[in-house]
Amino acid sequence: MAEKARKRFQKGDWKKLTGVFRYVLPYQAKFWLAFILLILTTLSSLALPYMLKEVIGVFDGNAQFFTTKEQVLTFFGILLIAQAVFSYIRTILTTQVTENTIGDVRSDLYKTLITAPISLFDQSRVGELTSRIASDVTTLQQTVSFTLFQFIRQVIVIVGGITIISIENPQLAVSVLISLPVVVLAGVFFGRFIRKLARQRQDRLAESNVILDETFQAARSVKAYSNEDFEFKRYTDKVAEVIQLSIKNAQYRGLFFGFIGLAFSSVLFFLTWRLATLLQAGALNSGDIVLFVGYAAFIGGSIAGFANTITDLIKTVGATERIEELLAKPREKELAMPNGEPVLETGNIRFADVSFAYPSRPDQTVLKNVSFNIEQGQKVALVGPSGSGKSTIAQLMLRFYQPDTGHVLLNEQNAEHFDLTQYRKNIGFVPQEILLFGGSIRDNIAYGNLEATEDQIIQAAQQANAWEFIQSFDEGLDTFVGERGVQLSGGQKQRVAIARALLKNPPILILDEATSALDAESEHLVQEALEVLMENRTTLIIAHRLSTVRKADKILVLEHGKIVEQGNHDQLLQQAGVYGNLVSLQLR
Repeated sequence: MAEKARKRFQKGDWKKLTGVFRYVLPYQAKFWLAFILLILTTLSSLALPYMLKEVIGVFDGNAQFFTTKEQVLTFFGILLIAQAVFSYIRTILTTQVTENTIGDVRSDLYKTLITAPISLFDQSRVGELTSRIASDVTTLQQTVSFTLFQFIRQVIVIVGGITIISIENPQLAVSVLISLPVVVLAGVFFGRFIRKLARQRQDRLAESNVILDETFQAARSVKAYSNEDFEFKRYTDKVAEVIQLSIKNAQYRGLFFGFIGLAFSSVLFFLTWRLATLLQAGALNSGDIVLFVGYAAFIGGSIAGFANTITDLIKTVGATERIEELLAKPREKELAMPNGEPVLETGNIRFADVSFAYPSRPDQTVLKNVSFNIEQGQKVALVGPSGSGKSTIAQLMLRFYQPDTGHVLLNEQNAEHFDLTQYRKNIGFVPQEILLFGGSIRDNIAYGNLEATEDQIIQAAQQANAWEFIQSFDEGLDTFVGERGVQLSGGQKQRVAIARALLKNPPILILDEATSALDAESEHLVQEALEVLMENRTTLIIAHRLSTVRKADKILVLEHGKIVEQGNHDQLLQQAGVYGNLVSLQLR
């Protein structure tokens, strides 16, 4: 099976390579103009040996097309100027096509990732994904801007040069043609090794980028545990793998180039021998020698460069395959119901016999036939030990995942039938771990409503008990929060997140353990802000602290993925069950 797959891949190499070039189509007018100019530039280069023969011919009387020195100099000058102009325009056009094409590829890759299901991020590492966007697209960029045109140029030079030599002297053309089968066979033989190693190198490089991403984001943990040396070794070991694969790749490339060089040198030797024999016999003049040597140099240079171009194209096949793999990932909206129904801004939420296991752990059922109802305007709390499925319920409500069995219903309609974007616009989410964006406080609050006015942002900050600490900063709302909000305390980040949710003004609210990691003073300020946020909203609260859930209209107690108790605080205490045990543990 592996051998068959490899053969199919080899047969589909060109298709894989050209498939991503669909991004060139919007700029095909400039692309084809650059292609035509490339042909003209290459043909003008091919004319140079012939012109040199004519220059000598004017002096020794063997010229075929010109009779005076002035004529040959004028034409030679026009040819060089035309070549320079064509090359200049082609370079500009190629750059425009390349930058726009690669920009579109990067944009589509980013859009695919940002609209992909959450499961993709659960099963992938951020560093690997960013590496694909960076290194693989850079490889493709090199191909579009240089390698592809170089490939075309070399083909034209080889075919054109051999054609001209064949017309002038068929016997000499045979000497040059002998080297071509060697190039083809060497390319086929070494190409499969080069492609495989190039892909492995890109994979190891992506893994090294993952380590960089993890250690930089967790710099405080690395230093707190004095694990700098451990992380350094982990990174350098991965870099060493990249180096070894690069060296191994270079060995195959070197053998490939060596075969090509040997073939060309042999051909050049026999061609020179043949030219010397013909010159001695009087069958050629000095102009003919210049012509044949010139074309031999052109053809030889192109054949030698052709080997490098082929290996670059082989590397691009691997990069293109990885890019296409990402672009083929389903987008979240494609998994949702197309042309979904508009979402009502009010209503009740019901879980009906919902069972669920995460795609990354399909054998571990997290929720087992869970059923409950949240009436409009009701505040319902989920409590239970860690791993009981509380946060999973929040993720299903947000439609980050779909239930394996059962349904999530909004106003007795399957949530999957609603337009996904509009559905989520009606839900505010304050997670346990607040990750702010690396901009200003203003930017992070306004993320809840990108069209919010200055007054609305300030009002949201005031309602979230955030305005006082914001004003204490010299830059106020324009204070830079640092990457992931590291410049703010946990309570400050929490209040910025609440202000963001207030600005969104959703009818449905999910609070995922929103005060579980705060000190008493911060929790008090956050709790006050949450009271404002929950007012007149249907709210699902996930928390361990009893202070967060005492006032809930209903408390659902989860254990091992099932709802084992439900009622209000007083009712559950009287039952002296799981909830009562959790209360007694917190009061110790």
